[in-house]
Formats: sequence, C-alpha cells, structure tokens
Amino acid sequence: MRAFEFLTEDYNNDLETDLNNLLVSAKGSGATSVQLPKIINQLRNSGYAVGIEGIMNLLQDNPMVLNITDQEVTLDTDNPAMDSEPTDSDMSTPNDQSAHDSSEKVSGLAQNAVDI
Repeated sequence: MRAFEFLTEDYNNDLETDLNNLLVSAKGSGATSVQLPKIINQLRNSGYAVGIEGIMNLLQDNPMVLNITDQEVTLDTDNPAMDSEPTDSDMSTPNDQSAHDSSEKVSGLAQNAVDI
C-alpha cells in the first residue's frame, strides 16, 4: 500500500511538472492559448494516461492559466512572475555535462510545444 502511494505521488508530480513545462514552452513561444486536446495528446505520447477532466482539474489553480474550457487553455500573458528574467542570484553555475543535458531537455520541450 505504501509503495502504491509513493509511486502515485511521483506520477502526479511528474505529470504536473511536464504539464507546466508544456505551458511555459507555449507561453515562451508567444502563444496566448493552447488547444486542450493537443496538450492531452502530447502528454499521452509521453506515457501519461490523462483525460480532459483530469487535466482541467490540474490547471484550475495554475498561475499561468487565465481560463480553461474543454477545448482551449488561455494563458496569462500578463503574469509578471512568469515573465521575469532570472537574476544572477537565481542561477547557479552547472558543470558542462549538466548544462548540456539541461539544454537538450529544454530544446526537446520547446519542440514539443511547437508541435502543439
């Protein structure tokens, strides 16, 4: 029972993180809205078993989302917390390998958002 709770919690955290990454990527590319079925398809292609109702529940309290319907997610383009550039104190200096790995992951997420 405890292992199930642990695995379920990890799954939910990973799902929420990947969902947020899709929204950040879409917002970063200038999108003001994203089609909800495309988000769901992208998450399903990443291995998540998700549906419209579940994703709508996850997005209800998301600070990047202004409005959500069963067809579209409207992004908050005026949210200053999401638009601010990181300061030097926000950033650490990673080693070359972790910087390369992060760069590859961000590139992959950006490409996925473009596909949305």
